[in-house]
Amino acid sequence: MLKSNFGQIMKIDPYNFLFHPLHEEHQDEVKGISIVTNVLLTVFSSGLYLLVVGAVHAYEWMSGNEASPADGKAKEVFDKHFPLASRTKTSYPDFVGIPALKQKHREYLKQLTGLAHEAEKKPILWRHFQRRTSDPISQFDAVMLPTSEPSDKHGDQYRLSKGDLDILKSDPQFMKSYRKGIVVIGKGLCAVDLEKVHDLTSDQQRYTGNSTRLKLMLQSLTEFGVKDLHENLVAFIRSYEIEESLDQQTRDYMRPIQ
Repeated sequence: MLKSNFGQIMKIDPYNFLFHPLHEEHQDEVKGISIVTNVLLTVFSSGLYLLVVGAVHAYEWMSGNEASPADGKAKEVFDKHFPLASRTKTSYPDFVGIPALKQKHREYLKQLTGLAHEAEKKPILWRHFQRRTSDPISQFDAVMLPTSEPSDKHGDQYRLSKGDLDILKSDPQFMKSYRKGIVVIGKGLCAVDLEKVHDLTSDQQRYTGNSTRLKLMLQSLTEFGVKDLHENLVAFIRSYEIEESLDQQTRDYMRPIQ
């Protein structure tokens, strides 16, 4: 980890730092340091380091992962030998790793955002937000609403330990994406704009009673400490007078975030 000029801790993925200096997850300062490091390693190794970098990139390309190096086989091998590159000491054994979770989150966010736009014209598509369907796009819960509990579909793959949660909460880029995900799911599941606190209910779009997904939203928002969206979601629940229909655990997650 390094400190920026503003005193913020910059968390660095060693794999991308060494082999992908301009990776999109890197802050500008990290990109600069990574480039300088690559140049120095090339000079001190008399050019041999370039062969290593080339071999890694070639392996990624042959594996068909050139667009997503963080998910490539080389990344898996690297994380096996350097687990702290993607996990914390408290991570669950089956946890996919922070880079893989963030990559999957980006993919789902793009898909769900596009789906929400399509649903404006074809309302039947809101069903993928309202319940799990046969379409994989509706299986987003564990990735878009990650919590400290195991998923009934993915087990501990996306289950967050306290260490993992702390790292994600301190990542401004991820938290921005996380909020966007919550907002788009709120529109699809609850027919409410959680940022503007605007009711979107219509004949084609409404809350259909998926209390399991609603509970996950409340729990995830609570654990990530996103007070404003949590408060707005609770306000929606109370305005629709559905609180009494929810189980006790769900109602517990309606409590104000401290």
